[in-house]
Amino acid sequence: MTDNDKLVQLGNEYNEDAKSIRELMNAFKKQTENLQHAMNHVDIEIGEISGTVETSMEHTVNVSNIAEQMAERIKENNKGISML
Repeated sequence: MTDNDKLVQLGNEYNEDAKSIRELMNAFKKQTENLQHAMNHVDIEIGEISGTVETSMEHTVNVSNIAEQMAERIKENNKGISML
């Protein structure tokens, strides 16, 4: 095998290696994009869950306030009844 043949073979091997690396990088890019998409979806879902939890807490506080008001009114009614 002449030096020229070796150089041609080395160039061909380099070209094949470059193609393999390009394919690996394209696959890596696709997986990275898929991961980014999944992370964006998780971020949206976490935001929605956070909003739901906040709304639920607000409703719980409202119910608690109403219960306190009812208890206070019952006490007042009981005082009025006991005065009769």
